Amino acid sequence: MVTTPLIRTLSLLLLLLLAGAAPAAVEPASPSPRRAEAEALYRRSVTLLARGTVEARRQALRELEQATLLEPGEAVYQLALARAYQAAGFLRSARERYERVARIRPDDAAGHVGLAQMWRRDWLKYLERASLDRAVEEFALAGRLDSTDAEVWLELAPLQVERGDLSGACATAFRALRRAPARGDAHLAVAHALYRSGMLREADSAWRAVLPGLAPFVRALFEDISPVASERDTAVLHRLPPDEQRAFVERFWRDNDPDLTTAENEARLEYWARATQAYFLFYDRRRRAWDVRGEVYVRYGPPAEMAYNPIGE
Repeated sequence: MVTTPLIRTLSLLLLLLLAGAAPAAVEPASPSPRRAEAEALYRRSVTLLARGTVEARRQALRELEQATLLEPGEAVYQLALARAYQAAGFLRSARERYERVARIRPDDAAGHVGLAQMWRRDWLKYLERASLDRAVEEFALAGRLDSTDAEVWLELAPLQVERGDLSGACATAFRALRRAPARGDAHLAVAHALYRSGMLREADSAWRAVLPGLAPFVRALFEDISPVASERDTAVLHRLPPDEQRAFVERFWRDNDPDLTTAENEARLEYWARATQAYFLFYDRRRRAWDVRGEVYVRYGPPAEMAYNPIGE
């Protein structure tokens, strides 16, 4: 038998529910001491990294390492540590942390971009096809996860060229151009992909349109003929005033045009293609130059193999 007080209580509860009575607000739980300490370590590391000194970077690494020990499942801390390792040159440790980020947040493009950059660097050092394939896969995945990032497409396109995927390189280069139409390197990527795909006229037009607007120190890399000219021609060129240098360069390319029956100068286009690829693979923005690998690439084209001598041998 149901008692009268119980019936009254149930009726009151039913009325409250029908009236849409909201439950009492629940105070948010305060963060645990471990989480609070990890957050403080992370914030200090950001400040330290902004200083840009070697000692500050070392201290930041220690703080980030401690933060990831306290909160190993926090992708933000793992990503910050991966990038700090990468900047410091600890590439194996950086790759391991990027892999953790990709496991924790598989749908976040940042971890896959970092992994792609690590595999790209490994391929540039050893020229192992497996490393190139991994770099392409990770960049492509990052692009699918965040298609608005033009930088991802610009890093992917030259690797697709090296892989022989020319249709993919064209599609990727045009994606970059649509995302960043004002960027000169996006136009360079399109010109290069068109040339390697056999569309010489379109590539020639694309290069001629973009080269004059490039930064002077970048444009100089495309105008410099010393990698393919003789020592005598190079010496004569450097003694001429600027106006006469331009005329000399034009005459040099006319003299080396392999097919005078076509409107395009195939030798010059090949040089621009090599310079574009060297720019994407070996150019250092801080030094405003490419390294010796870039010089060799422009002079001889892509290498067929790599002979690597470890330290001590």
